[in-house]
Amino acid sequence: MFRDSFYESKILNSLIFPILDSSEIGFSIVDGSGKILEVNEAFCELFGYERSEVVGFDYSRVVMEENQEYSKRNHEDFMENGFYDKREVLLRHKDGRFFFAQFIDIKFNDEKGNIYRATTYTDVTERKHNELVHSVLLKIPQIADVSESMETMFRNIHASIEQLMPAFNFYIALYDEETDKLSYPYFSNEFDYEDSEMMNKGSYDLITNYILKNGKSVLFNDKKLENIFGNNTLCSSASQEDGTSKGQNPKPQAVLGAVLRIKDAPAGVITLIDFNKSDVFNKCHQSTIEKVAEQLSLVLERKKYEEQLIISMEKAEESNRIKSAFLTQMSHEIRTPINTILSFTWLLKEKFGDSSDSDAKDFFTIIEGGAKRLVRTIDLILNMSQLQNETIEVKPVEFDMAENVLKPLVKEAGQIASRKNIKISFVNKASSQKIIGDEVTISQIFEQLIDNAIKYTPQGCVEITQYLDNDSNMCVKVKDSGIGISQEYLPQLFTMFSQEEMGYTRKYDGNGLGLALVKRLAELNKARVKVESEKGKGSSFTVIFNQAQ
Repeated sequence: MFRDSFYESKILNSLIFPILDSSEIGFSIVDGSGKILEVNEAFCELFGYERSEVVGFDYSRVVMEENQEYSKRNHEDFMENGFYDKREVLLRHKDGRFFFAQFIDIKFNDEKGNIYRATTYTDVTERKHNELVHSVLLKIPQIADVSESMETMFRNIHASIEQLMPAFNFYIALYDEETDKLSYPYFSNEFDYEDSEMMNKGSYDLITNYILKNGKSVLFNDKKLENIFGNNTLCSSASQEDGTSKGQNPKPQAVLGAVLRIKDAPAGVITLIDFNKSDVFNKCHQSTIEKVAEQLSLVLERKKYEEQLIISMEKAEESNRIKSAFLTQMSHEIRTPINTILSFTWLLKEKFGDSSDSDAKDFFTIIEGGAKRLVRTIDLILNMSQLQNETIEVKPVEFDMAENVLKPLVKEAGQIASRKNIKISFVNKASSQKIIGDEVTISQIFEQLIDNAIKYTPQGCVEITQYLDNDSNMCVKVKDSGIGISQEYLPQLFTMFSQEEMGYTRKYDGNGLGLALVKRLAELNKARVKVESEKGKGSSFTVIFNQAQ
């Protein structure tokens, strides 16, 4: 024997053998050819062999067949060039199962110069399994994010579960609480059936309903299954290409399942079945499938929320579309008769406006003012409708802001301002006059801001200033000395149909669309609106164009 022939070796007697005999870690000594010379009791327990079954044999006996050639080359290289090596590998137990072990190799020489490899083995299967479980659990949400369909998602999750346990026969069932019905969006078995139509749905319903009713994970063998399902099979007979029957599937020998939940309510099951061995699943597998079910439940809950969100968004978009279409149609129906009224009012004014009757003159002024106010409201509604429907056409061109927009607007507004004894002025401090934007919508922005400034200024002045800021952005400020805006209302200033004073007792007319329209039109032109205001001291609105020219 190896040990008997080396009792005189001081190295082996004083160092190697004491470690070999007392260690709780598997230990072996291998010679240069790869023959196992000695093992300890812990090695035998780890691999399931008697000492006599391994000593004298090649160490490849405990290596997976597909790794034996690589392991042999690695041994030769270590004996020639190595001294110390530490790795984690998959090794084979006597009963055929595989387990992960961390081994440490140390090369040493005896007094005669013979070279040996001493190896320690530590079973790290549980740690590797936990790492793999953790990896799969992290992977499930990632699979959900990249999968184009539920079927693809379930298929990829199935492939991940196969890394953790036997999962040849696997299905996911979903339960609809509203209809009290089960569906099977994913089904896979070892019998090469092409789709879930080949399954005996009634028997699978038995399993699924049992797990749902149980309310927690289940792990049972053939005897328990016999009590639950009797003589039921889980798949119908299938035909082969020649038309003959493949025969019915055997009865399941083991079932492992867990409940899927959405907001603590049962939403389905995830189930694994084995038709060959009753002991294929264990408590470790049961704990793992519970964790997988928890993670998958979170994914399904998120998917359901996303579906509901999409439905809600579609309903909201449809509601907005209908509302916008209605506003467009109604605005057209109102504008047509109003234009008729304005036309005939102008004709009557031309004919009778020079009369000495002051009341008649007032009547024409009131009719004209009311009609123009209504037209202005209709224009705002139409513009907002176009913005909501994204049908407004924007044509960016280069133009002179002062000459093309501001000066004409100030001139037109001067007549209204003078009737209220309000001084309106325009100051151009910009060294560069031109910007790129849509001239029509930019004109609408300042028409609305100047109109508001005059409307909400009982007396005083309105100042329009054009300038460049420190970043060379074109800015236009519309400042008034009017009633101002409270700090509490400022956050709602650009909300549609919102006004600081509401109801029939309000002092100023309006529909709450003007500033909402200003903000949206500014965004279309890559601009933003800055507001400064104090109640009773006036307001200033600054439009900042982010594309300075």
